[in-house]
Amino acid sequence: MAVPLLDRYVISSALSPTLQIAVGLFVIYTGFVVSLGLALILDGEMPLSAIGVYILARDIIALEVIVPTAVFLGVVVGTTRLHRDREAYAFYSAGVSTSRMTASIFFMALFVALVVAWLTTNGRPWAYQQNDALTRSSSMLSFKTMQPRVFHDLSDGLVLYARSVDRETGELGEVFVSWFDEQETHVVRSRLAHTEILANGDQQVIFTDGYEYRIDADTAADAVVEFDVMGVMLDSSGNVQKPQRRKAKSTEQLLEATAYKDIAELQWRLSLPLVALLLPLLAVRFGRVMPGRQGNNRVWLAFAAYVAIFMLATQLRTAVENEQMAPEPGMFTLPIAMAALLVVLALSDRFRRRG
Repeated sequence: MAVPLLDRYVISSALSPTLQIAVGLFVIYTGFVVSLGLALILDGEMPLSAIGVYILARDIIALEVIVPTAVFLGVVVGTTRLHRDREAYAFYSAGVSTSRMTASIFFMALFVALVVAWLTTNGRPWAYQQNDALTRSSSMLSFKTMQPRVFHDLSDGLVLYARSVDRETGELGEVFVSWFDEQETHVVRSRLAHTEILANGDQQVIFTDGYEYRIDADTAADAVVEFDVMGVMLDSSGNVQKPQRRKAKSTEQLLEATAYKDIAELQWRLSLPLVALLLPLLAVRFGRVMPGRQGNNRVWLAFAAYVAIFMLATQLRTAVENEQMAPEPGMFTLPIAMAALLVVLALSDRFRRRG
C-alpha cells in the first residue's frame, strides 16, 4: 500500500534528526560499555573472548530507552523545523488539519512501538541472561588471577575482597565476602579461603576460621555464626545458588508470576511500548512554533517533559515493586494518562477551530 505524499514528507522530516540522535546516543553509550568491558578484562574478571557478547547485551538493554528517546526528540526537532520554515502553515492553509499532521507521525510511532515491544519482551530478558551468564563465568576464573586489596563483583550481588592472594595455590588470605538471597544478606569474614570442584561439577568455596553474619531485611532475626571451616555451594557456573533474577526471566514466566517485583518487571516490559507509541504524538505538540521562531525553548521544554515521563515511569515501577501501589492499573497509569492528555488536546484543537 502506497504511503500518501504528505505522510512521507512529514515522516522524513522527523526521521533525519531521529537517526542522527539515535546514532549519537548509541555510539556514546557503546563507547562507555567498551571502556567498562576493557576494565573487567584488565582486572581479570572477564575473558577477552566475551567482550562481544558483553557489549551486545548491554546495548540491547539500553536500546529500549535510546530508541524512544531519539524518536521523541527527532519528532520535536522535525516538526519545529516544519513550523519555523512555514511549511506546516502552508499545509494548514491548504486544509490539512493539525490532527492530520499528528496522524502522519502515528505511522512512525507505531513502528517504533513494535520495535520497543520486541526489545522489552524478548531482547531485554535475553540480554540479562547473557549478562548473568558472563558474570557467572567470570566467577569461575581461578582465584589465582584475582588482584589483592580489590573488591571483585563476581556475580549478581556477590562481592569478594582478599588482602592477599597466593598465585601458586589460589588461596586467599583475610577474606571478606557478601551476597544476598531473597530473605537475607550474608557477610563472611575469614582468615583463609579457597575453592574446590566437586564430583558433580559444582564449585564450593571453603572458608577457614571466621564469622558469618546473616542479616534479615524484614525482621530483627539477625544471626552471627563462628566457624572453623564453612563451605558455600556454588552452581556449575560459579554462582551462589539462588533464584533467577527477575530481569532475566522470560516474559512467559512473568505472566504467571504473583510476586510484586515480578509483576513490576512485567508491567515495565508491557507499558514501555505504549509509552513509546504515545511519545511521538505528544512531541508533535511541542514542535508547533510561530513562523520564523527557532523554537529552542520548545525543545528544552520537550526534553524536560520527557525526563519527567521516564522518572514517573521509574517511580511507578518502584511503587509496584514495594507494594506501595496496586498492580491494577500499576505502571499502566502512565500510558493511560498520556493517552487521556492527547485526547483532551485534540478536542481542544477541534473546539478552537469551531470557535
